[in-house]
Amino acid sequence: MQYREATQLREQNPDMARAEIARRVDRPAGAVRGWLVENKVPRVVSGIQTAREHGWINVNSESERFRSLNQLVAWIFSGGGISVDRYTPHFSVDDPLMLAVLSQHFRWLQLDYRRRHPENPEHHLEVVPAEGSAILGRILSILGAPRGVKAQLDNISLPGYLSTVDDEHRRDFIRIYLLNRTTDPEQAGSYIQSVPSETYAHELCDLIESVTPCSATVGHQHRVWVPAEAVHSLAGGANMNIRSGLATAAVYGSLSPPTERAFASTYRRTETPGGYRYHQCYQAALAQEDSKATLAADLGIPESTIQSWRRGSRPYATNSLEQAREHGWLSSKVESETTTSMIALLTWLLAHGALRETYYPIFRSNTDTQQERFASIAETIGLSYNIVHQDDDYRSTEIRPAVGGSLLGRILYVLGAPRRSEPQTTAVLPPLAYHYPRHAKQVADIWCLHYAKMSTSEDISFTLTIPRRTGEQFSDALATLLSDRLNWTISQSTPREIVVSDYPEDTSVPISSYIQ
Repeated sequence: MQYREATQLREQNPDMARAEIARRVDRPAGAVRGWLVENKVPRVVSGIQTAREHGWINVNSESERFRSLNQLVAWIFSGGGISVDRYTPHFSVDDPLMLAVLSQHFRWLQLDYRRRHPENPEHHLEVVPAEGSAILGRILSILGAPRGVKAQLDNISLPGYLSTVDDEHRRDFIRIYLLNRTTDPEQAGSYIQSVPSETYAHELCDLIESVTPCSATVGHQHRVWVPAEAVHSLAGGANMNIRSGLATAAVYGSLSPPTERAFASTYRRTETPGGYRYHQCYQAALAQEDSKATLAADLGIPESTIQSWRRGSRPYATNSLEQAREHGWLSSKVESETTTSMIALLTWLLAHGALRETYYPIFRSNTDTQQERFASIAETIGLSYNIVHQDDDYRSTEIRPAVGGSLLGRILYVLGAPRRSEPQTTAVLPPLAYHYPRHAKQVADIWCLHYAKMSTSEDISFTLTIPRRTGEQFSDALATLLSDRLNWTISQSTPREIVVSDYPEDTSVPISSYIQ
């Protein structure tokens, strides 16, 4: 407040002495000199600026950013913490699947992260924001996340906003709890462990019962029993691979992404209302006959915008949603060839491609086999494309969409592809790939297409190379996918080499045709 008053006084009275400005705002002359002469900014002001730049203020509950903030709050309760003095948050991660969940939420919040290995080898890996950590911690604390050691807090309680948001956010909150605090969700029901108090345990029970058809109970040492039917409901009805089902539903809001909300949230990402809410406002403006003034007050948008819409203009998000539906790229069934092809293209970007800041994707290709595979994928989803630099000895051959490139790129972004301006080294395989073996197979196929090489040893089938650009954690994530989901026999000779000695035969896409 004093900083704002000082800068306003200088703007309104450019000849006023700094000493007089300091006297009026009741701050030392040295502090005022720093503001007005040296362009210094108080920490609280810079913090607000950072929060606004990342879109963390006035967040619509319909946006993917709110879904991410809500789940990070749940993570602090169930598998993380916020330091009391510095407000620095940390998030515990126990496997590549949970790292994939966390990574996706950090991308929506426009944050990079770093991994922090605990001194005690029995403790889980910790993830902390690479920048803006104290600001994020304050945001999460304001939303209701506790600071300090939760077991020492007598009055810990669930965030108040959970009573006002839609059921989907309450379900997400419980999903993160189950992922972080249950013994084994694949069993017939699960216990939520390490609940700090009996009162809090009953709050969790009430929350579970409000969004599932079952009753949860409080057991010994405040453990909360969640029946199998409730767990399956939260995992999207999955009866197998419950853990990956919970993770997939938490990240995407659906077991068959991308949702229209997530796609529209790629527009107006740091503005209020955000892309999906803006689309909803447009629909309301056309459906309701109220005056422009009434609608503007109800929707929180200018009257001029409503007038423009009623005269025929439409938000970019609305136009793009319509086009994506026409292509069949939204709301496709998870077992469909369209979804399978999207997973293949997502993996291609992670392996050998790039997503521009405008969401336009570029797929690189080195061989005729790769181009033939891309042609098959493109035919499946109705994508026209151009091949450039094919005869250039100094540049990689690139495959570029001819029509609907940015639409496709937004779909792939929602599924897990980072944009070029975002850190590539923290992008990992998306939860969707872990949940469906068919999609895991697509990941393996595309990775083999680009990086499989025959070994000189007769005892080894082939070796998969992991390029350095993918970061340290990608190799472990891919190894987990191949071994746990596809039952491949693998070993890691180096951190960036996965040796495949055996894999189940699959005649649909013969991997042997990719191996160089």
